[in-house]
Amino acid sequence: MDDPFDTALASVEELRDLYPPVLERAVLKDIGYFDGLCRRLIAGCSIAFLATHSAEGHSDVTPRGGQPGFVTVLDDHRLATPMPPATSASTPSPTWWRAAGSGWSS
Repeated sequence: MDDPFDTALASVEELRDLYPPVLERAVLKDIGYFDGLCRRLIAGCSIAFLATHSAEGHSDVTPRGGQPGFVTVLDDHRLATPMPPATSASTPSPTWWRAAGSGWSS
C-alpha cells in the first residue's frame, strides 16, 4: 500500500512555490488593530473561532457562538467572549492556557 504522505510538502518554501506571491494590497489589509470597520463586523457576528497554538507546535480551534454582539472588543488588540458551560466539547484544550499565540476568525 502506498504511503499517502510520500508527496506531502516538507517546507514552507515548497508551499510558496505552488502559489503566486501575496499581492501588496492584500498585505496592507492587515492593519494590526481593530478599527471601526472591524468592530462593526465583530459586533454582527454570531460565531467566532478561537485558534491557539503552543510553543511545541500543538494547535487547537474552538468554536464559540451566541447572539450577535456576544464577542466584545476590549480595546484595539483584545477580544472577549463569555465562557460557555464547561463540557469536554466546548472547553478549549490545555493549549489555550499556555498558548504561544492565538487568533480569531469569524
